[in-house]
Amino acid sequence: MSTKQHGVVICPPAYQSKTEAYEFDGFCCPACCGRKGFITQTGHDEYAEQPCSYCQGAGRVKAKVEIRWEPDKQLNN
Repeated sequence: MSTKQHGVVICPPAYQSKTEAYEFDGFCCPACCGRKGFITQTGHDEYAEQPCSYCQGAGRVKAKVEIRWEPDKQLNN
């Protein structure tokens, strides 16, 4: 089965920005497998739908990546 993947190549920006932010969306929720929630049995013939707590009922999740550039103050020996 194919999987959806994203990648980031990290290089210092030429315009001297100290922070960068990226957002990768469209991932299927790993907890509910995109079903947006779960059905739980509450009685003999009674069922209730519970929204997924991981994706909050969206069925999809996204990743927010922040890169902060800082001086590398290691001493060369």
